[in-house]
Amino acid sequence: MLQRRATSFALIVLLLGGALGAAADEAAVLEYFDDDRELTIYDDEQFKLEFFSFGERLEEGYQVITHNSSAELRLDPNGSLIRMAPDTVLTIEHLDGEEEAVLNLDEGRLRSVARRMQGSDFEIRTPATTAGVRGTDFSLTPQELAVFEGEVEFTDRETGETLQLGAGRRADITAPTFEPIPMDPAEIEERRSEQEFRQLDPQAMPTEDPAEPEDPDDPEHPEDPDPVADPATPADPTVPEGPADPVEDPEDTLMTGVMEGLADVLAMEIGSTTIAGETYSKAILQPTFEIGRLRTALYLPIIYRHNLFDPDDWYQPRGNNEWSFGTDEKFAGEDNEWFLRAEDFLRDLLLKIRYIEFAEQRDPFFFKLGNIESMTLGHGSLMRDYANDSEFPAVRRVGFNLGLDRGSVGIETVANDLANPALFGGRLYTRPLGADTAFAVGASAVTDISPANEISAEETGESLRAAREADPLILTAAADVDISVIETDVLSIVLFGDAAGLIPMLRNETVIDGVTIERGWERDAFLERVEHADAEDELRVRNYGLMSGVFGNVAFLDYRLEFRHSNGVFRPGYFGSEYDRIRGTRAAELMDYLRDPDQARFGNTTGIYGEAGFDILNAVRFDGGYFWPWRFENGDLTYGDRDELKLKLAIREDILPLGFYGSVQYRRTEFIPTLLDRGHFTDASLFDANTVFRGEVVYPAAPILDIVGQVTTTVSRDADGSVRYDEHGRPEWSPSFTVETRIGF
Repeated sequence: MLQRRATSFALIVLLLGGALGAAADEAAVLEYFDDDRELTIYDDEQFKLEFFSFGERLEEGYQVITHNSSAELRLDPNGSLIRMAPDTVLTIEHLDGEEEAVLNLDEGRLRSVARRMQGSDFEIRTPATTAGVRGTDFSLTPQELAVFEGEVEFTDRETGETLQLGAGRRADITAPTFEPIPMDPAEIEERRSEQEFRQLDPQAMPTEDPAEPEDPDDPEHPEDPDPVADPATPADPTVPEGPADPVEDPEDTLMTGVMEGLADVLAMEIGSTTIAGETYSKAILQPTFEIGRLRTALYLPIIYRHNLFDPDDWYQPRGNNEWSFGTDEKFAGEDNEWFLRAEDFLRDLLLKIRYIEFAEQRDPFFFKLGNIESMTLGHGSLMRDYANDSEFPAVRRVGFNLGLDRGSVGIETVANDLANPALFGGRLYTRPLGADTAFAVGASAVTDISPANEISAEETGESLRAAREADPLILTAAADVDISVIETDVLSIVLFGDAAGLIPMLRNETVIDGVTIERGWERDAFLERVEHADAEDELRVRNYGLMSGVFGNVAFLDYRLEFRHSNGVFRPGYFGSEYDRIRGTRAAELMDYLRDPDQARFGNTTGIYGEAGFDILNAVRFDGGYFWPWRFENGDLTYGDRDELKLKLAIREDILPLGFYGSVQYRRTEFIPTLLDRGHFTDASLFDANTVFRGEVVYPAAPILDIVGQVTTTVSRDADGSVRYDEHGRPEWSPSFTVETRIGF
């Protein structure tokens, strides 16, 4: 009964959300801008907006002014797209649903891709001209109109003279003669490329409405109209009368609207999945909402072994019944019963969020909540490409990532799981020479408050046992600086440098291999005083990392090249994509270090990291990166063990035969040592806890139905969520296979 009530409650929330979304007023949605400091917006009472962001809804009377920035608008619900060039002033004069839109271009230049709709009236007025628009792509200034596709009615407001400009034609009211002027293909391409959309995609606009009925009086359509019967002529009794035109029922219209609204937000998955070597069936409802740049998806799963209708047979992540909402009998009689019930209620509620996202990283404001595929703080010296969904759906986490950039100062925060927080941090940065300068400095900190909490109490490995007993906290901090040499669509170059370090704290005293390690902050692990009998004492820095380099893009190619140097257990990008799987291993490694910090494997590591990514014809996306480490031992240069490999290939829809598409991703640390089967990587596998592997193939079997196959690697866990380790102290792993049917109504 509880589960039925919970599901019903979720559906009610979805319906209310859909109704609220559908009730949104007409507006021009601000979908993109280069720099909020170079954009001014006034509301309908001419008050300046002090803060705005992507997805801002601009209503009638609002005015947008671009300075050294471009901006992109989408008329909602009209669907037409506008790109404003720098130094442009645009006023939203009138919006009336899909029927009518009037904009005023006071100065500057814009490009519009207007949706073709039967009966629509879309005009852009300038001080000297009027452009009557319908289903076309064109560029407009107060004096000139250039049409790329379709047809525009262009009027000189002073003389009243009107031209019908078709594709490949332009006209200028300041020219000696107001007449259509042909444009050659090179000129059309040049004008278009100068005003290319960056965020909005004209190809993704709604399809055209059906063509208008032909006018029988139009000379271009000389077909005779259907003959009309003479009312004096009796009807032929041998010809049965046709059915009368149906009268539209208001209730049917309402139900149709409700069903169409549900179809826009509901999605469903049905299939099977393998978790920790056991096969489960699943039925998952995933409602999605999108309002402007705000995207939301819920995750309402029932993952079961045999009986869909038996809650005791459902999969319980880490032993938690996520559909109990605090009603578990295990809380009865506890001293803090109501606190435990409230905590469980909040955790179960958070687990129903797949994601809530607004904007993107490096935007003036963004946030992400839920499954987060990648989180990076600053340049990534502490956290780079951290993924809290690497074990989804076996382990589900509700991550959090928020950023705010106000020009001269900015802040970013991260957390791995709001339902069970363990890893969190933040970064504060500033541009001390002014918001318009290209120089910035920042400071970051990330901590894992209990990396050993997933080690079983029955674990017998010496280092793992000591880590469980000591219960360490790992604190990392970094300072960074970057200089933007150039940032344009075609070329960007950003120079950066970071210095970072690690210091642990033990909550309990422990003994490892006969060495006692006391509780408290282990300051010597970062800054050690070395005493010399015949010289002054020396301060030696340990467990630190340095990195510097350059990143940016050249046309369609994204690149990153950096030099790295590290010491001890710290390494740049300490909290990486695989971190959640190896937290216990990192804690055990820390205990080994505290027992004997002079071990060779904790010496200096130096290397070069390179990364590149590119799109091929917007059909295939490839990303790859590799860190090549080396070490000096006894004066000899040797290949280090801490290498990293990252590969990702994505093939988009409608490229392969039969419509197949998908992606594959492989990320691994200690790749070459495992490949060569050397050192303490003997008998290690290329698919283990140090590996993040994901593959997905999608076959669109029908317009609303996809058949999906997935394979991932996951860490093996006990029923309470503890990680299982092998005799070498490495986490055990298992593949997870999923075959499912995705239904989008």
